Amino acid sequence: MYLDRFEDVLVSRFIPDPQDLLISGYFYHKRGAESWCDLVDPEDSDWEVVNGKVPEQIPAGLSFAQYLNRTSIEEGLLAELTFR
Repeated sequence: MYLDRFEDVLVSRFIPDPQDLLISGYFYHKRGAESWCDLVDPEDSDWEVVNGKVPEQIPAGLSFAQYLNRTSIEEGLLAELTFR
């Protein structure tokens, strides 16, 4: 953005609250909103498109969405944090 070319520009920058991102991401991924959320036994390479890391606590045979739906909110939020 080459704002120098304008004389009277006012810019606003919005920075989201990380806690809000974590909680909204948890509920978004819990419903399997994107196809990678439903991959069973995902690997980090499967999630490169979203710059994510597969949480180690996901048991074999489950997708991220399945895990989030079967575990407690606390454990799910920790998995979401690891994903980020």
